[in-house]
Amino acid sequence: APFRADWRAGWRQETLAAIDADPVTAICGQVVFGCLATDLLRSFGIAPSAVLGYSLGETVGYFATGAWPDRDCMRTRISASPLFRTELSGPCRAAARAWGFAPDRDVDWHAVLVNRPADKVRQTIQGMNAVRLLIVNTPEECVIGGHAPALNAAVNRLSADVIDLEGTVAVHCDAVQPVAQAYYDLHCFETRPPTGIRYYSCVSGGAIRLTRESAAQSLLDQALAGFDFTRTIRQAYRDGVRLFLEMGPRDSCSRMIGRILGDRPHLSLSSSHWEDEDGFEIARTVAALAAEGLVFDLDAYFRQPAGEDQAVLSPRQMAVKRIPSGRRPLAPTPPPAGGTIALDEKRLPSATTPSDRAAIARKPAAPETGPTRGADALARSRATLDRMNTQMAETT
Repeated sequence: APFRADWRAGWRQETLAAIDADPVTAICGQVVFGCLATDLLRSFGIAPSAVLGYSLGETVGYFATGAWPDRDCMRTRISASPLFRTELSGPCRAAARAWGFAPDRDVDWHAVLVNRPADKVRQTIQGMNAVRLLIVNTPEECVIGGHAPALNAAVNRLSADVIDLEGTVAVHCDAVQPVAQAYYDLHCFETRPPTGIRYYSCVSGGAIRLTRESAAQSLLDQALAGFDFTRTIRQAYRDGVRLFLEMGPRDSCSRMIGRILGDRPHLSLSSSHWEDEDGFEIARTVAALAAEGLVFDLDAYFRQPAGEDQAVLSPRQMAVKRIPSGRRPLAPTPPPAGGTIALDEKRLPSATTPSDRAAIARKPAAPETGPTRGADALARSRATLDRMNTQMAETT
């Protein structure tokens, strides 16, 4: 869509159809988006301490944090493989073999989100040949998928509200079994996990020791069996995670985390909400994290070409030169995106100065109550943005 020259009526539908017809580009696009979002926030001194991925977000987390350092290799491999062109998308030949379809019969794969709990879904689809429970999103919401006629029958039995998930591939169920080895091999990359980052497997629901083999196995296992996102979020919370930063696109993980954790103290943010301009959303995200006491290096936000007057910056841009020192920092964590970044461990971002560290060391530790959420957190982030804008006006 960004490169279109023709915006006649129906352009959006044409673009979505083109994306659906080319899952390789869509997959690589999400990986690139998550990597860029992570790199951008790192430029403000926001570094991860835990990585939680939802589906493709687990792969994104490996690339974005450097655990998989060869980002270009993914595009080369996936483009040369039939996995996401004919086996798990398009005619979905792997699913056809797994479900005993005739050799000349394709699977018309679709996936939908339904507002029904997992137990109800399992009971309803029991005995149905070509429909599967794929993902448990929240206690009251699941993703199911399969051959369109069977899927429609399941939705009718559930009497559920549904959202069609366009452009999905036939994974998170036994449809992957005929190509399991190829899927594992596709995800075997040189693995060098950075120190100080805890990686979670969405299929096991807990942290794993990340190696070449364990990363590939985790991705294969979630492709074969699906996963329960509530298990991973609850385990991360038990492990101390309180701030979740979604690397997008959009805010589906942030919404689900809010439903899973309910009123428990936490803050879940998206770096790219679909309703807002990306630049302003980044500003809001950084402001909210600053309100929670994180220390940032904001020079990258204000760096401009030589000779350019700072006064030309829009008030909608984040308007502050630096966050006052003396706050107790909380380290962030990168995500889904499709990943999710979790901020939990109390460590200083490397961008802080010696004077910042000295001021923070002198400040008594605050009680471990965790960040507030909802209206309080929103009010605090808005107040921070107001202070930033005031400071901006004073410096121009």
